[in-house]
Amino acid sequence: MVASIRKFLPAGTRIIQITNMDFPMVKSVDMAFRVPSKPDFIDWAFGALIALGETFHDDILQIATDVLIQRDISEVFHWPYDIAACRYWLKERIDGAFCGDVNFIHDGGIRVFREALSIYRKNPKYQDGCDGGQKAFLEASNRPNFVVRELNPYYHCRTPENAQEDLSEASIIHFRGPRKAWMIPYAQKIGLIAEAL
Repeated sequence: MVASIRKFLPAGTRIIQITNMDFPMVKSVDMAFRVPSKPDFIDWAFGALIALGETFHDDILQIATDVLIQRDISEVFHWPYDIAACRYWLKERIDGAFCGDVNFIHDGGIRVFREALSIYRKNPKYQDGCDGGQKAFLEASNRPNFVVRELNPYYHCRTPENAQEDLSEASIIHFRGPRKAWMIPYAQKIGLIAEAL
């Protein structure tokens, strides 16, 4: 993931690892932004991202560790929105939820996460440390005071269906769930790493 950012995003792009107080800093990132752990992962993750945004007041591309970038996608930051994200494919989810592992966030977009965290904390039925966070984010994204731009998941959050799939048209690939096993072979294929880790 880090190698893909270094290869395809503009020189000077700062990579910030959001992590807890104990996890080691990943090689080649610019800094570790540390936030104490909480028992509920969503409460921690939303809160950590909010703290990051409030600290740096800059555009953020928030991606998970099972994501690869394979071309410069900085043009997306020139478009108008608070947050730009992709919904899950309909065959995977029919509730319209956005995938939480790839988010383009303008400075003001942190407000959407503040709202999502508030919704999450107020609704015990959402507090499962996982899927409820996506439900809370979806609810927040539907508020009229936010501009959430829907991106095409074929290009900006492509989830491969098999290890041999042609992914050359995708800008961002999400090796979600069991697909993580395909990530290193694909990174080798496109020249990000020379040998298996």
